[in-house]
This record gives sequence, C-alpha cells and structure tokens, in this order.
Amino acid sequence: MTIQELKIASYLMLVFSDDEKSYIKITSKDFNLNLKDDCKLLLKFLNEWGCRQFKIENHEEASKGLKKWYNNSFQILPKQSQCLIDQSDKKIKQYTQSFDALKETYASTDKRGFSKTVGPVGAAKTLFALRKNMFPPWDNPIIKKLDFSANGEGYINYLLRVKEELLNLREECKKQGVDIKQLPQILNRQHASLVKFIDEYFWLTITRKCNPQKIINLTKYSS
Repeated sequence: MTIQELKIASYLMLVFSDDEKSYIKITSKDFNLNLKDDCKLLLKFLNEWGCRQFKIENHEEASKGLKKWYNNSFQILPKQSQCLIDQSDKKIKQYTQSFDALKETYASTDKRGFSKTVGPVGAAKTLFALRKNMFPPWDNPIIKKLDFSANGEGYINYLLRVKEELLNLREECKKQGVDIKQLPQILNRQHASLVKFIDEYFWLTITRKCNPQKIINLTKYSS
C-alpha cells in the first residue's frame, strides 16, 4: 500500500463508515477495567463496532470477566504511547497467550443458555480500544483473506504483517521528507493511530472489496 492509497482509504472511511463517531469517543481514553464506568464505556464501544456477542443484559457479568483478564494481563500490556512500528518482533510475540485468554473470556449467554466468548474479532477490537497505537482490529474476512488462524498465534502474525506495512510506509515517507508519525496530520485525522489506518485499508480492500488504486488510475486518466 502507498500513502496515496491510504489517503483514499481514509477519505472513504469518513464518507461511508459510521465507526468514526464511536472511535473518536475513546481515542483519548486510558481505560482502567477495574472501574465500572470504564468497562461500561468499553462494552458500549464494542457494541457500536458490531460485536453482537456482548449482549446488553449480560454487560455486568461480561465486565467481571474483562476485569479479571485485565488484571492478569496488565503487566505485559504496552504503554499507551507505544507504537507497533517501534516494537521488536520478540516483544510482539509475547502477547499470544494474553490474546487467547481474552478470546476465551465470557461475553454473554444466548437464549439456549450457552455461553458466548469474546472471540478473536472481539479480542482484537478490545485490545485496540485499550492500546490504539499497538493493536489493530481485524474481522473475519481479513482473517480469511490473509490466511491467519483465528487465535493468538494468528493475531501475532497479523501484528507482524501490519508492522511490515508500516515499515514500508515509513520508507516512502522518508523519500517525501516526512515522518510517518505525521500521517494523522497529513490525512487530517489527528485522532487516528497508524495501526488504524492500516486496518481501514484492509477493511476497505478486503471486507468491502474496494480498490483505491483504481480510483488513482481513474484520476490519472481524467487528467
């Protein structure tokens, strides 16, 4: 992907996606899942981002599970300011077990009395809310298309793929005389993180089957 493709993907996300409003609400939030209000806000965000496994009537019980996971995993979570592009592969790989534990955490109970878990998509979105600079969300079409397993090992491989994309973009940015961490300002999305831009690109090109390069080509032909 190129900076030009990211610009188009970023613009299309603003035009066609309602996720932006929910995302902006949590961009400056430093969640502490020991706090009831923080759990409530997180679950509301996850519901708005399409996580139907978190049924509203089970939010209180789901909060207990998230709190337990948070206290078990807090010590290994990166700081809020830390970015994926700056992390070593070894450091990234240490999140495997934490992801799997979150994936298996209780989310709700269905009409038949069976428990539903957070799942791989819910786990990634939860981690994204907690550490927006480090953990990108993903969805089932992205998992399938990129041929990752829907577990901690697969998510770590996804993190490494996103990091690779960011490193390539950093080289392109250098050629244009800019720092990659200026991209939010360049794209007029100051609240957005670098990993979110990569997620948006994958969501548009894979989940929504949109091809930014075709738009770039059409612009060239029209001029």
